[in-house]
Amino acid sequence: MQFEKDQKSEFKQLFMQVREFLLADDKVSEFKKERITTYHYAGSGLCHVRTMSEGVDVGFLKGAQLADKYQRLTG
Repeated sequence: MQFEKDQKSEFKQLFMQVREFLLADDKVSEFKKERITTYHYAGSGLCHVRTMSEGVDVGFLKGAQLADKYQRLTG
């Protein structure tokens, strides 16, 4: 499972910080899937989080619709 791989990654601490930030909201739920860990807000898809070779990937569903005032979002 990807979650278990994330726990063994050199970026585990960053992954856990992102996870804790998301789960701090009572309306956010976590789903551990074989290839990725996803998060839903009030029953609707929000994002996925996983470790990569260069850090942590946070992918937002419908991310292209997000305002990117500081031009920090890529992908």
